[in-house]
Amino acid sequence: MKKKEAKYEVLDHLWKSIHKEINTIGFTTKDKSMSELYISIAKIPEECKTYILYRYIEDCFIKHSLAFFQWRKKFRKDEVRLEEIDGTVRAVTLRIMSEDYISRTVSDETLAKAKLSKDAEKKL
Repeated sequence: MKKKEAKYEVLDHLWKSIHKEINTIGFTTKDKSMSELYISIAKIPEECKTYILYRYIEDCFIKHSLAFFQWRKKFRKDEVRLEEIDGTVRAVTLRIMSEDYISRTVSDETLAKAKLSKDAEKKL
């Protein structure tokens, strides 16, 4: 758990740095779209931002695990363990590719808070 908290702190610091940089660029260049982006990012609730960053960390962990098991399968010579590794790779892949993966883990209220407006999405 401490690793996730440390990774969260790094991502949170990066989030704040980028947000500040967007404000600086918008102010110095008087670019209205950058100012609007800054405002839309500032409107994201803290609990939503926290959820997004922790979810990103969790997804990275899952994908890293999948890549590790694929690597193990490629270089493993023991046939008995290969079947076990193959099963794990299939299970993780199915979890990632599942269409209802997000809907099972995120409430409708959180999804509504996390959605960006179409204008902000186009500017990204």
